Amino acid sequence: MPDESAATIPEPEATGVEKVQRPPSPDETKALVTVHSSEGIGHFPISDTIKEIQEAGVRGQAGMSLLWAIITRVENDVKDLKEELGRVRDSEESWREKYHAAHTECEVLRAGLKTDSRLRHLQNGLLTLGGLVGGVAAPFIVQARSPLAVVGTLVGLALIVGGWWQLGEREKNR
Repeated sequence: MPDESAATIPEPEATGVEKVQRPPSPDETKALVTVHSSEGIGHFPISDTIKEIQEAGVRGQAGMSLLWAIITRVENDVKDLKEELGRVRDSEESWREKYHAAHTECEVLRAGLKTDSRLRHLQNGLLTLGGLVGGVAAPFIVQARSPLAVVGTLVGLALIVGGWWQLGEREKNR
């Protein structure tokens, strides 16, 4: 049951008075501004304000002042971002140069490491081969007194000296 003590508003048809609504004046439009934000509080307040101004149109000095302030702020933000972009591009160039210098140095070191590795394998091969040839030929010098044993021993010693000689050359280059 409805509460009888509450005041009810009669419908216009029941009172015999026509419903008349006039368009608002410019002052009323400026004074009554509704702010709608589908994104929540403070998402993009400038965009929301511009949207509201666009819907109602810019009327009067207050709307133009607000629009001018917003545009000035956006232009200053754009100018600041351009300056920051210039600084980032300048630092990017120095970082790019440093990267390429480090990359070049890394490739030079890799090539040197590859060369050193090959040289080290060659030295180990010379030392091993010299040790084997000299070790096999040396006992025949004492026992059989063969000229072939003497040549084999000398070749073995030459290989060993060649391996040591290359090792000494590599250490001087460092």
